[in-house]
Amino acid sequence: MLKTYQKEAIERLDTFCNNITSKSITQSFKDITSNQYLEVDDFSNPYVCVRIPTGGGKTFIASKSIRILVNEYLQKDYHIVLWLAPSDKIVTQTLEALKDKRHFYRKVLDKEFDNINVMSIRESYKQKFDPTNELVIIIGTIQSFRTNSKDIRKFYEENSNYYEMLKDRDVVPSLKSVMEHFKPIIILDEAHKSGSALSVESLLQLDPSFILELTATPTMKTQRAKKIYASNILYSVSATALKKEDMIKLPILLKTLDDSMAILKDGVEKRIDLEEIAKIEYLNTDKYIRPINLIRADENRGDDSLTYDKIKTILIEDFKIDESHIAIQTGNKKEIDGIDLLSPKCEIRYIITVDALKEGWDCPFAYVLSVVSNMNSETAIEQLIGRVLRMPYIEKKYKKELGYSYVFVASNSFEEVAENIGQTLVNSGFEQMEAEISINNAVNTNESVLNTGLWADILYKESQIEIKEDIKIEDFSKKSIEPYIDINTQTNKVSIIGLPTKSKREQFKKDLKKAMPETYHKELDSILEKMEDFSSDKDGIISDIELPKLMIEDDGEIREFIEDVIFEYIEIDDKDLLKNAVLSESEFNIDLNEHLGIIDIENDKLRKREVTAEQQSLFDIQENEDVKKVLNEHIMNSENKEAIAKLSVSIAKIVVDENRDILRVLESRQLNTFISLVILNLLEKRKDIDIFILKSKKYLLKRAILNKLNKIVLESKKLSFKNLFDSNRFSFDNNSCFVFSPSGTYNPNPDKRSEEFKKHKYPKVHKFDSQEEYDVAKYIDKMENVITWVRNIDRDYNNSFRLPTSTGNFYPDFIIHFDNGITAVAEYKGTVYIPEYEKNKKPIGDAWGMQDEKYRFLSLYDDNFEDELKKIIK
Repeated sequence: MLKTYQKEAIERLDTFCNNITSKSITQSFKDITSNQYLEVDDFSNPYVCVRIPTGGGKTFIASKSIRILVNEYLQKDYHIVLWLAPSDKIVTQTLEALKDKRHFYRKVLDKEFDNINVMSIRESYKQKFDPTNELVIIIGTIQSFRTNSKDIRKFYEENSNYYEMLKDRDVVPSLKSVMEHFKPIIILDEAHKSGSALSVESLLQLDPSFILELTATPTMKTQRAKKIYASNILYSVSATALKKEDMIKLPILLKTLDDSMAILKDGVEKRIDLEEIAKIEYLNTDKYIRPINLIRADENRGDDSLTYDKIKTILIEDFKIDESHIAIQTGNKKEIDGIDLLSPKCEIRYIITVDALKEGWDCPFAYVLSVVSNMNSETAIEQLIGRVLRMPYIEKKYKKELGYSYVFVASNSFEEVAENIGQTLVNSGFEQMEAEISINNAVNTNESVLNTGLWADILYKESQIEIKEDIKIEDFSKKSIEPYIDINTQTNKVSIIGLPTKSKREQFKKDLKKAMPETYHKELDSILEKMEDFSSDKDGIISDIELPKLMIEDDGEIREFIEDVIFEYIEIDDKDLLKNAVLSESEFNIDLNEHLGIIDIENDKLRKREVTAEQQSLFDIQENEDVKKVLNEHIMNSENKEAIAKLSVSIAKIVVDENRDILRVLESRQLNTFISLVILNLLEKRKDIDIFILKSKKYLLKRAILNKLNKIVLESKKLSFKNLFDSNRFSFDNNSCFVFSPSGTYNPNPDKRSEEFKKHKYPKVHKFDSQEEYDVAKYIDKMENVITWVRNIDRDYNNSFRLPTSTGNFYPDFIIHFDNGITAVAEYKGTVYIPEYEKNKKPIGDAWGMQDEKYRFLSLYDDNFEDELKKIIK
């Protein structure tokens, strides 16, 4: 399943590729990004970049992009793709993945293309291939194209495998000539790591039809004299997006000690602890995880150095680690080469290295990084830190401890190590602010919900109970308890990190007492009493903010009013489909000047050949009834019926893949009927179109049909929403609430103003869309009667408060808890946006705000926001 940011990146590329069929590259890029497209000297085709931090799935996005580039941009069934990576290791991994029909990346391609040929550059010199009848993917290193490379000579050499492809051209049949003839799509994986602009310059000489770069760190400055060009960033993925989508293990929990043996001990104990937690994960999710501890050893510089062989001896003799659990990967010792580290049969739990784990090494079971050597240099960090970031199975973990990375460093300077790790994250495509949040908060403040596990003992001393008897974590897993406590299984300490709302505290106390031995109940009562004695402003911060979800009566049942309910009330009959199964010229405009061919029947078989511009007049159809009659007869003959049916099924499959909501509105039968009707209407009413042109324009036709269906879905949703809204069957159910809790997941994308607020429930505030919105937030934060507030994060479906509208979900800007017990949900809108807001979002907000006097909905405008907020406290 696509992650949100992956879907957005692919959709952005899709839109760009479709736009440049009718607009210039410069204008299309500016329309999409609002940035200026920076042209590359002597290159007129698109050269764009998708920025994806380390661990974001560049190979997956590249695989998904090929269909768009071949089908949508080039409007071909097949083409040649030159895929270039920064190292031999990554080339090998990419080749293995794309050749293996069982691998997810290959399945993506097999879903889009029926004939695929994947090979290395060296393999391409030894075998024949045909880009007109198969998708050809040739994979190599960027360095292969340097002028001093051994491989570059073969690129220019005559090769008999290419004779047939180039027989009509007066050129040397070399791979270079093949590339120049077919104008390849070039995919660049981390081009900046090639270390030379010359390699990129040589690629431009191939006149590629499209260059797509995927990188964590785009080039930001053009240096024309050196032939270095700034990246045209079409889409940029933030570290926040990766974290929200559970692609990476963040936060990084960092510990520094000026004691190498203590660092080894902590790393070993943390890994053992995580393996026990992983057993609980397996029982609940059936997902196997065997946490691995990476250990960076000293180089052999003296008797006191902890070299890899010394560390192995210490692990075996001092920590009683089984030798089969240890592997060394450095220099000439390559003990993990060829080993499937993810297999349950693999026993490796400790990997000792010095500098061998560079790009291309990927093991999401790596959780703990122990550094007994000097890690103050950025180089040392870059080789290792990315190795513990990738998340197993790319999904949220049942046990939150398995969503973090753990780094233990022998150093007397935490600040220096933290700064270097932060800079490494920046160099890996993470934003500076993200790096600071991910590391510093996890160690230095008790306001962050990330403070758990090993560090909870330090952070919550005043609210801890040490259980000296055996405890079962499962006893503390009740929903009424788990969000408000943290358990350290190493120390058997239970920390109370927050409180539920007052209405639920009594039940919280009862359930927590049931989970722990009676001898600790008095201590628990004392802690809870102290926490409840906080002043009201503190109470607001440590307590939940509960917002009842909007419910609706549906056939005698009370249900949450969400998009699913809206879809259930959509009805589209065949009459509606028949009325809409028409594409105007503006909706489906084909450029026949480039794509016409001569279609004929020869020996009872269809034949097609390309035509020149002078021959295009042969295809004009006269406006008379005789011609129309002949055309209609031709449309309805049996061979054309079969062709229409095949084309309809093919387009239906593509349409559904791009928008699954269509099958929530239409049955498969209706969808196929609609597409067939569209095709028939085009054939009957457009003299410039026949079935063969439609087949050649399949992907353009698919886009037009998808746009039409999206309009039908949207209009149907609007009607269904209106009918449900007008029925006024809304209510609240206090057992169905969205909760902002102290330990809840709040993942902001902050800016430099994010720490200016004193009353915000969480340490960092999500960035603001405008200066005016920021001004409203500052006013809220300064109001005496405000206990706490939350900047609601737009489009964070799982972690933000939302209300449904006819077009999607509405995420109001602010949640404000006042000292009179009222909680207000508020949306700010600038003057220019008010009409659209009052039409689509304000009505559902007002409906929510009328259900209970303890909850209000506020519409805040430039000229009224102070008065509206003051009304709550009167």
